[in-house]
Amino acid sequence: MYEVTGSSHDTQWSYVDYYQDDEDLKRIDHLPVYVGKHAEANAYPSQYLFHAAFRNLFRWVRTGAAPATCPRIELDANGENVKDALGNTKGGLRTCLLEHPFARYSNTSLVEPGQGTVDKTSDKDGLFGHMESFSASMLKELYGTLDNYRALCECDTAIEVSQGFICAEDAQAIVDFAVTSASERGLN
Repeated sequence: MYEVTGSSHDTQWSYVDYYQDDEDLKRIDHLPVYVGKHAEANAYPSQYLFHAAFRNLFRWVRTGAAPATCPRIELDANGENVKDALGNTKGGLRTCLLEHPFARYSNTSLVEPGQGTVDKTSDKDGLFGHMESFSASMLKELYGTLDNYRALCECDTAIEVSQGFICAEDAQAIVDFAVTSASERGLN
């Protein structure tokens, strides 16, 4: 079992971006949008973890070689996720985006009652989270330069590839996503 830290059930990529060219949804004028009250929808690129998970599952079925295990998400006595010093959840299946974050990820969003995807009476959407980007000054304090940030992400991703949590074919894409995202937030 993999518990994907940082992601919400739906993300900007998997729910909004993925369907923008869907002709049927365009025809009925029902393209999905992020309705949360936060500035940024959760854009954690969980698709790379799913690629590796499916590859590992297929390998297990075909060859009997079980996939690597990872720790569960850490919970406190109330069943809430334990957070690290930067406000991200501890444990679970992690990528360079959590080991070297440019944002704080949440698996929920505040919404107007009636706009949630699970409980229409709630002001919280439990399926589509949000993220809070770090400032450029915080990123500079954490990582120094964009080149150093890239090196950290490449090193961490190489470990994830060696453990089977990221496919080698996706390694550069997840590093590029992290570096581009940090750059867009002012790290240079």
